Amino acid sequence: MISSNQTPGFPFLGIGIGNAVYARGSHSLVMGNFSRVDGAKSITLGTRLISTANENLTIGNGPIGSSLINNTANSIWLGSMGTIPSIAIVQATQGNTFGNVGIGTTSPQEALQIGNEFVFHNGGAKVLGRNWHWSGSQTEYLINGFSNEMRFDNGEISFRNSPSGTTGAAINWNSGLIIKNDGKVGIGNPISYPGNYYLYVKGGILTEKIKIAIDGSSAWADYVFKKGYKRMSLNEVESYISSYGHLPNVPTSEEVSANGLDLNDFQRILLEKIEELTLYMIELQKDNIKLNQLLYSAMKKTN
Repeated sequence: MISSNQTPGFPFLGIGIGNAVYARGSHSLVMGNFSRVDGAKSITLGTRLISTANENLTIGNGPIGSSLINNTANSIWLGSMGTIPSIAIVQATQGNTFGNVGIGTTSPQEALQIGNEFVFHNGGAKVLGRNWHWSGSQTEYLINGFSNEMRFDNGEISFRNSPSGTTGAAINWNSGLIIKNDGKVGIGNPISYPGNYYLYVKGGILTEKIKIAIDGSSAWADYVFKKGYKRMSLNEVESYISSYGHLPNVPTSEEVSANGLDLNDFQRILLEKIEELTLYMIELQKDNIKLNQLLYSAMKKTN
């Protein structure tokens, strides 16, 4: 059936094509079955569809025994047997110059939103997020709960989460993990990335076990026991300490404060000192044995 008015009392407002269709909105069009348009310049194409807002397009089928109701102006809804559209395209919000697309939601707040939580933000930074949207001045919770994001910004990738918050409240992000555009990785939002390292952690690390790889045998201190190794005499060590205030080959407190501590190298230095001490003790033991022998010989002669 084709009619310019399917409802008595609504004179020539739109065109309806199909069975039990009602084109009540000015310049509206309804095609299908058991559908209705109340908004001006709106179109429905399908079965069990209702449009109550101006200038929208609704396509598909509503659920049996109910309807898919599009109440959003300037939108495009595609639905299949549900009261929520499978895909909704609405007016652009902050950060977008094109319409927002929603899957399983009627009011997407970002370029693409899936359900009530997952969003794809296309502003200055590109973001895959959960439970947040950009309001124009800050990130806000979409619903009550926690928020997470993976952010792409100027060649960098960062991962953050937040404490639980309420709908519409500003999000106070926790410091997360960032991969810099030069490959360096930061955890806890380090202030700077000095040196040629790959991992920077602010706030410390707690671990039950750590293993350090040694780059060749020369990086360990067994050279102390090899022939040809020259070590200071104890008198020379005493003189060095008196002059410089620290052991030979050991970094000063000023150097450690300025440059940090290389754990691998420092373990080698500590082992070097332990092995040197061992050699000193062996020598002292030999000297002690000789002294005891001389003392025993002297006592024997006097007796």
